[in-house]
Amino acid sequence: QPHLIAAGGPERTDGSLPPRVWHIDGTGTGNHSTFSLLVGITLSDVLQPNCGNFSVFPGSHRKLLPLLKEQVESGSSLFSNENSTKKPALHNGVQILAEAGDAVLVHHKTAHRGVPNSSHAIRYQVYFRLRHKSHARNIESGVLLDDLFVEFEGLSNDLL
Repeated sequence: QPHLIAAGGPERTDGSLPPRVWHIDGTGTGNHSTFSLLVGITLSDVLQPNCGNFSVFPGSHRKLLPLLKEQVESGSSLFSNENSTKKPALHNGVQILAEAGDAVLVHHKTAHRGVPNSSHAIRYQVYFRLRHKSHARNIESGVLLDDLFVEFEGLSNDLL
């Protein structure tokens, strides 16, 4: 039966991967926050590490926010470049282990990456990028570079 994967769910660190191989979606040249929430639905079982798993860096949305703001204001696309060695090193990426039908919800400013697949099976996953009803207005006002949870009513910066 499908279940929701939370931060404390099944996981494994991906410490063998280079610490600067990660990206934040939607952070092209001078852009940021092209969506509010990334939703990944696993279409095939990924029950072991190193099987093409989706990997996240818990807390990176907080840690990187001041740097991301600088990058956006300078027109840089640094954080969208998976292979740039100029990005901060992030450690303790977490590989998500999931069954077909499981969902992972990821804050739009969370650093993440794909893990190489050393298994014989193809990993299938579909992603949806959801936008808050006031998303365009929040981008224009700049609030998304100051308040991580402005589009998540009921959540506060103290929770995540």
